[in-house]
Amino acid sequence: MSTTQTSGQESIDAIPRRAYQLGIDGDGRTHYHRPGSPHRVWVVENGDVIHDQHLGNERITAWIDHVDDHYGWREREQVEQPAGEALVETIVAGLES
Repeated sequence: MSTTQTSGQESIDAIPRRAYQLGIDGDGRTHYHRPGSPHRVWVVENGDVIHDQHLGNERITAWIDHVDDHYGWREREQVEQPAGEALVETIVAGLES
């Protein structure tokens, strides 16, 4: 997986609006993902982009596994599930609360 380290001067505002919050890693950094072209991930800490990753042909699950192996996840979107299944789980979780 190729890596692009940023200088820390890029603000969270530089992340495209189409990107969604993928999750928060074990060190408290927020990961954003923009599917499509270009397929990218940004890692944000204290409002600054500290890492910018072009995924190319890699699936988002490769990034999820990479972060899980190195930092773990505090929380994240379940992108591996079909959208309908994830929606049902969210509704059930809300009913159980």
